[in-house]
Amino acid sequence: MVEDALNRLQQIAKEAVIKEQAKIMASEMYKNEWTTRDIMILGKELVKIASKDIIDGSE
Repeated sequence: MVEDALNRLQQIAKEAVIKEQAKIMASEMYKNEWTTRDIMILGKELVKIASKDIIDGSE
């Protein structure tokens, strides 16, 4: 039970880091005049990669 809670905490921490990194990246992209569409396309790809990494890490 403690191990499950620890694993869940690690999962939440990974997701929080990913979200914060995404915010920083989006801010930099806006500064460099990326369009909202460009950021959305990149975001979708990053979500695919992050989701796969999270799933692979939990196995």
